[in-house]
Amino acid sequence: MQSGTPVVVWIYDEAAKLVLGLDRPEEEESRWAILGTVDREQEGVGVWLAIARLEEHQGNVVTKVWTIQPEVCLIRWDFIITAQRLDEVTGDTKVTGFQASTE
Repeated sequence: MQSGTPVVVWIYDEAAKLVLGLDRPEEEESRWAILGTVDREQEGVGVWLAIARLEEHQGNVVTKVWTIQPEVCLIRWDFIITAQRLDEVTGDTKVTGFQASTE
């Protein structure tokens, strides 16, 4: 990942709750998308991201949007499910991800 690359990084539910300091064990699992830009990689540990926002999803619906200060955070490799490049940081995650084809 190159510095300055806009990305959406999908992370595990447990990881997002650790990053945000949430204790909500009774709630069903959410899908989490971090939108931001790559700051730099930390070899063997993870990737530093300048986070524009963190979205909590239930199905394909964004239920909450979080911001983090300071915005540059280290996201550990073992927290990440997948990462995708975006054309711009403010990309719409409703059309990001894996979708079934009708063809």
